[in-house]
Amino acid sequence: EGCGASPGLNEVMFRRTMLGHLVHPSIRYGLLLEHGCEKTHNDYMSMHLQTMGASRDQFGWASVQLDGGIDAVTSKVMSWFEKKIQDDAASPHQEVEVGLEHVRLGLFTSPGSSISIPMARALGHITRCIVDAGGLVVIPQNASLLQTWTFLNTIDANSSGKITTPVMPSLGYGQAPASGEQGGFHVMQTVTDHHVETVTGLGASGVEIILYVTEQDTRAIQTHPIIPVIQVTTTKTKQLGAKPADFEDFDVVLEDEGTDEDARVSVYVGRLLSVVSDTLSRRYTPKLSVNYAFQIARDSLAIST
Repeated sequence: EGCGASPGLNEVMFRRTMLGHLVHPSIRYGLLLEHGCEKTHNDYMSMHLQTMGASRDQFGWASVQLDGGIDAVTSKVMSWFEKKIQDDAASPHQEVEVGLEHVRLGLFTSPGSSISIPMARALGHITRCIVDAGGLVVIPQNASLLQTWTFLNTIDANSSGKITTPVMPSLGYGQAPASGEQGGFHVMQTVTDHHVETVTGLGASGVEIILYVTEQDTRAIQTHPIIPVIQVTTTKTKQLGAKPADFEDFDVVLEDEGTDEDARVSVYVGRLLSVVSDTLSRRYTPKLSVNYAFQIARDSLAIST
């Protein structure tokens, strides 16, 4: 952000996003590097880490100015990580089998795009399966899925078709659920429709995998640097002129015709839960994992100097 940045919501969004990634379960080692004169300096971050229940001792700390310049601080940072990796090698990690209660899913559909009834039902069933088991599902406020009554009424068995839009956010942009809250269904605030900014915010919320679904766009999106993003489409896009090559970047291509609706929903649920399981178990790596980006949304009135 440079030496100065807008206070208020913009500062909060930046801080939440950075610290949310720092304490993310996928991060084994984290080090904070300051220039030394910025507003969000190391002491600032340390103070807010403590309010999140994290210890300063969990992380590394370095400063371009205090540690003697670029070359000196680079050497310090590299040495810190090398020692951490060396120390950790003495106690290898063991893999264990877990259930849906440990799934932390981000669910994202393109802003402004339509979602078919079978897909909305399938995504609703997946959401219910994970949340009912004790897992977490976070959907960004700009997702078109939240404008789809079929989805909303599928996830709420007691709604009797009475849920209406809009659904209001339960989390701020880049905000994780309250400490101690392991599961549930949440909507994350968004201030733009930018795909990368949305995925970045979801990453800070603590989700460990993101499911991106589109039935109207033949282009996959850029992914996240540490969180796997599974990209899903259907053959419905052929009606929009999609060619076989357009499907190459998608991890899952579902058939949009040939079976009745209930059967199609069942197939969708099975395929998507299977690829989520395979990805979290490291049996599958999403195709565009190397084509990632990281960009934090700004408040509408924010500037930096």
